[in-house]
Amino acid sequence: MTVQSQLDLAKLRQYPIFEDLTEDELKVFLADTQLARYDLENWKVLAQGDPGAGLGIILAGKVKIYRVDPTNREHFLTVLKEGDFFGEMALFSTSTRSANVQALEPTVVLWLKAEDFKRFVSSHSPMISKILARMVADLSKRLRLLDERYVFMKSYHEARAA
Repeated sequence: MTVQSQLDLAKLRQYPIFEDLTEDELKVFLADTQLARYDLENWKVLAQGDPGAGLGIILAGKVKIYRVDPTNREHFLTVLKEGDFFGEMALFSTSTRSANVQALEPTVVLWLKAEDFKRFVSSHSPMISKILARMVADLSKRLRLLDERYVFMKSYHEARAA
């Protein structure tokens, strides 16, 4: 059974990452993807330090993104939900995963391997341009929030030091 036959294309096109794609472009994209299901027994979606292998798009459920420092303390980063994506760094870099991803409830993830993405870039540039534009917009929002958190934390620590 193909991934495409298991999914509602109209619903997928409502996700920000796919909303600019035509139905035919979405079908091409889905041809090289895989579905994975996670639950509270199988909660580990990604582990910090593992090889970066591809992009995950959440089709159902929620995941927690967090890092573990050298003293084994957990640092919460964010919660992502249906329609959000993670693992985008693996599409552009061969470095290891920078954070852990844990399912908080039964979750379905659509995976695109980095090597399939690279093939898409060379053979389906108009489609990839649309996806990349959406990814950049989302990543810009995330970076803006990170900047705001940084300024808040810096101000907080400077005020405590004064």
